[in-house]
Amino acid sequence: MLNAIINNMETPVIFKNNKGQQLVGILHAPKTKKKVPMVISIHGFAGSKTRLRFAKLGRQLSEKGIALLRFDCAGHGDSEGEFDKVTLSQQVKDLEAAFKFVQRLNFVDKNKIGLLGESFGGIVVTLFALKYPQTKTLVFWAPALNQKILLTPSWYSPYEIRKWKKQGYIDTDKCRVGIQFLREIENRDFTEEAVKLSIPILIVHGTRDKGVPLKESQKLFKKLIGVKKILIIKGGDHHLERYPIKKKVIAATVNWFLKYLK
Repeated sequence: MLNAIINNMETPVIFKNNKGQQLVGILHAPKTKKKVPMVISIHGFAGSKTRLRFAKLGRQLSEKGIALLRFDCAGHGDSEGEFDKVTLSQQVKDLEAAFKFVQRLNFVDKNKIGLLGESFGGIVVTLFALKYPQTKTLVFWAPALNQKILLTPSWYSPYEIRKWKKQGYIDTDKCRVGIQFLREIENRDFTEEAVKLSIPILIVHGTRDKGVPLKESQKLFKKLIGVKKILIIKGGDHHLERYPIKKKVIAATVNWFLKYLK
């Protein structure tokens, strides 16, 4: 069944993580009998696979002969799990499950797998790539790596952090976030982990990003030791969703994966 997916362009898929939870994804596969490169995308905090830019990226990549898997981490979107149990370490394990899933597909070239991390997903792909050197290349969309300055005061006030620690969770407009999530990221700058990578890396960031300042990606870019490129999108906000902006982001991402995976 799984290996017959190559006959379709977009196929819903389900696989399990290390906890036995069902993770739901959409697989974009080129119509070809040849083995193809694969990209796995990771959404941001409280995000999902259904954002239009992920769908459009998958469609354009498949037209160019590269497959893409976009999926929901546990506790997100259509996947099993509760959001208040979401942690960074579990999201890395969810990505590991996705990685093992695509490696079982006989049309995937196991030596040509790249990753895309959006916002907080940038941390997830960074930690995964450090553990799995088979990763050939990374693309960051507005990476939220420096949690030392983003968590507070940018995202939460000192009062909210104290309340979070005291009651063991914090409620946002969208969800309830558990204490373990905070414990794993508080006072950590994951830029220090990303700069250990020597694989080709593309960073895409908007000039009007209020969620993650552009200067954080500029600092990361200067420190990276391998092949690297930064694309600064004039007028782009954190979500990079406006049509002309989204078009530039997707085009640059497709070209990068064509260059380093094909």
